[in-house]
Amino acid sequence: ELTFHNDGSDAFMLLCIKTAVSGGISKLVSVNHVYNEVLRQAPHLIETLQEDFHFDTREQHFDGRKIQSVPIFNFHAGKLSALYKRSYILSGQRFDDVPRLSDEQNAAIALIEKITRDESNQLTFSMQAGDIQLGNNYSILHSRTAYVDHERPEDKRHLLRTWLSLENGRPLPEPFAHTREFAQSYASRR
Repeated sequence: ELTFHNDGSDAFMLLCIKTAVSGGISKLVSVNHVYNEVLRQAPHLIETLQEDFHFDTREQHFDGRKIQSVPIFNFHAGKLSALYKRSYILSGQRFDDVPRLSDEQNAAIALIEKITRDESNQLTFSMQAGDIQLGNNYSILHSRTAYVDHERPEDKRHLLRTWLSLENGRPLPEPFAHTREFAQSYASRR
């Protein structure tokens, strides 16, 4: 299973070549809906989600940094954008120089998880061979269920993934300039 997250670049695209025996159901949740649900359920956490969280870069940052600090929710040019990877936030806690998550930050992450896991907030579907899934990485969080795969290697589940930076994409908030996920897209706007 993959938990809800977003990828790098402006958009993600998946092309299904072969399906698994079972499972692998795609799930999408609107970032705007998550924001509105946080505002409805725990409005005191909205400000926390617009403050820096420390994400493990998994040693994949373009300038070599091990941690990047960025808010989960960012408003810029009239649009809400998100960067959310719970596992990267939690693994960032392994570094001694990273501040421990506050009670408010833990509560905010727990609430995002509760909202995204609520099936009434999700669009779910099973991809079939030839299907394409295309999503905006700033406004959609995605996940998938676990799957059972075929025994023979030539029959195994196979999806092709592409990340796209769009020359005429939305303006991006300055904190995205320093992330491994969105720095390239941010730079393409300059």
